[in-house]
Amino acid sequence: RDASGAKRAQSRFIGVLKVHAAMESEAFYPVLLAHEDREIRRTAQRLYDEVEGIYNEVFDYADRWKTTSSISNDPGGYIRDTSSVLRTLSQRLKRENDVLYPLVERVGL
Repeated sequence: RDASGAKRAQSRFIGVLKVHAAMESEAFYPVLLAHEDREIRRTAQRLYDEVEGIYNEVFDYADRWKTTSSISNDPGGYIRDTSSVLRTLSQRLKRENDVLYPLVERVGL
């Protein structure tokens, strides 16, 4: 894929991720962080802090590679960074499936 195609794909991906982040922040976390059960609040806070760090990492990545020319100038760096970000997001999805969504179900969201 050429740099412009890579940049378009990255932009679409970052856009979807921003929507996903907003949905989590608006739909799940306010309820979980205010829940009466202290363990639910503690678990939600750990997840929220983790998610915030991951999203910040991804958005920093998008800033590093914000132009087609930045990708063209260092395609190897772009590939390494993209692979790293995708690994991080994959781990995050696993945590959502293993921790966040069961917690959401537990409180009836």
